[in-house]
Amino acid sequence: MENVTNHPARDTSVSWSPAGHKLVFISDGDGQADIFVMHISKTNARRWE
Repeated sequence: MENVTNHPARDTSVSWSPAGHKLVFISDGDGQADIFVMHISKTNARRWE
């Protein structure tokens, strides 16, 4: 388990984007596993759409 965010959800399958500016990961923060993208210079993550 890797926690890349500031919430207690489980963050897994963390990977760098090809350009190296973003992290992509799976999180179950809302009770359902979803893919999220987070820029490395920011603290918030957004659901992949």
